Amino acid sequence: MKDHIINDWHMIGSVDLHNEHVIALEWLHKGSKLILSHDKDTVRYSDKFQRVPVHDFRPSVVHFGGRPMDGWIAVTATGLVCVTLISPNKEVKTLYESLSAVRSKMILADVAYCNNGDLMVVTSDGLISSAVRCFKVSIKAQHGGADFTVTCQPMASFFMKTYTTNHQSCQYGKISHLRFAWKEGTNALLTCAAGNSGSCVEFWEMKEQASPVHKVFQSAGGGSGEYKSLKWKYVDTILHTSEVSAVTSSRLSPSDGALIPHYSGIVAYKDSSIKLLYRSSVTQVAAVTMENIVRLASDSGLSQSTMAGELTCMRQSTTGYIMVGVDIYSQMFVYRLSTSRDTYFQTGTLLATNHIVNLLEYCMLNGYDWFDVLLCVRPGYIDSVCDWLTDSFMKQPASIQQVYYNKYLTIKASLYRRLAYGQGKAGDCIARLLLNAVATCLHSVLRPSMLSGQEKGPVEKLTNLMRANKSEADLTSMLSLVKATETKAREYIVEPSVLQCLQQLLQWITDFTLYLLALLPTQYVHKTEHPRCGLLNDVSALHTLRELLLLIRLWGLLNPNCLPNFTATSDNLGC
Repeated sequence: MKDHIINDWHMIGSVDLHNEHVIALEWLHKGSKLILSHDKDTVRYSDKFQRVPVHDFRPSVVHFGGRPMDGWIAVTATGLVCVTLISPNKEVKTLYESLSAVRSKMILADVAYCNNGDLMVVTSDGLISSAVRCFKVSIKAQHGGADFTVTCQPMASFFMKTYTTNHQSCQYGKISHLRFAWKEGTNALLTCAAGNSGSCVEFWEMKEQASPVHKVFQSAGGGSGEYKSLKWKYVDTILHTSEVSAVTSSRLSPSDGALIPHYSGIVAYKDSSIKLLYRSSVTQVAAVTMENIVRLASDSGLSQSTMAGELTCMRQSTTGYIMVGVDIYSQMFVYRLSTSRDTYFQTGTLLATNHIVNLLEYCMLNGYDWFDVLLCVRPGYIDSVCDWLTDSFMKQPASIQQVYYNKYLTIKASLYRRLAYGQGKAGDCIARLLLNAVATCLHSVLRPSMLSGQEKGPVEKLTNLMRANKSEADLTSMLSLVKATETKAREYIVEPSVLQCLQQLLQWITDFTLYLLALLPTQYVHKTEHPRCGLLNDVSALHTLRELLLLIRLWGLLNPNCLPNFTATSDNLGC
């Protein structure tokens, strides 16, 4: 994205794989993870959410100074691994390596992230008689980050249980899908086989297994006499009369805390049915059939019935509460997933509100999109959720509030937009966002002449002065208090050329203040609500406006041309 604009994309590089067919593609992990703490009952973010230590979950690629790098990994149909790295200065570097010593045909592949920063790649040639092969891919920096190397190591493989049980009369002829149960964990895998009689989905787990070592091969120093290795263990199978058309799984693993749903994957079949599978096995949690889906035609506004086909692609949201699928007719479907925590979203209890607030805070701190959480909340409970979210945010330290203030207001605005009567409150949140952005811009031009470690900056001094004299309504009196101390007044001096560039922002501040003053009669006399009316009761926003108006008066003494301009809309304002 160019300048962080979501609808303005530009290419920074490209990779030519020389006619190789890509069968799996994933972004590299940056190693940053946040989990919910179960032991502490507190409202402080630092105690409620814990950052996973770097040694417990490492980035896929580490640059100079331990900084993670952006990039992606691609696996082709011939077993070629292509790793593309993007440096901080937008330079693209591509590395190639073969999964095994001998290149072979591959049809299916999937990629997951290991805790130590490696990537696990599972592949299959599509034949039920062939083994499902697993490889570990390591990307390491060399010579202080100047060069990088890719190493592929074979891991334990396995044959599907339905083939090894009775391989002579196996009713399934091919492996149709491979999918890790969760991307941030390599110890669980879903394998799907298809045939004329339908399909089966097997759930496998990778566990550490100890094997005894003969005394002849044991070291002279003794030891435990056991050799530990990773092996795949079969767990369970679920059968269906139709073939599998698409499989998806959650990104987050069960170790990320109690906020994550208790299921391992979603399987769609060619008979338009969808099954939700439990996390520790492939037990069915819920099922739905896509036979007659009613959609609202955007052009005519009439309710029409359309026939839905089989899903060809499915993806889950980051938190796992929403699934988006596309069928063979290019129709998109959005499902709110039914989980063991579904009652949290449907009931109006304090537990439900607390769980929703924890989810929103989790998305806010991790940088995830909270769209799926919005769809899971009933409109009748949005006001209570916003109140809980506000109370929790106001109890955080000032430094934490300053960092997440914009994201907090954006979440509240998106919640209020779901209400029929919440557009005014959503407008209040957007106005606070814009006011905070303008205030930050104006405060950033203030530079202290001399500042030691114990002294406060000019912005903090101005805030304390305004709050100490909050009953003073005359800005001229406040201006005299600032000018009384020559040292204080000197800290607010800005170059006239810079002030002229800020004239439009200063104009917006005064126009917005006049708009709020014009809303006072309508709110307290006529009892009517208008957009941005809520800011009249926001003490923090009013304090910010007073500070900015005082700065405008101070800067007007330095450069009168930067002062706002007003045009009378009536010939006689006294009438």
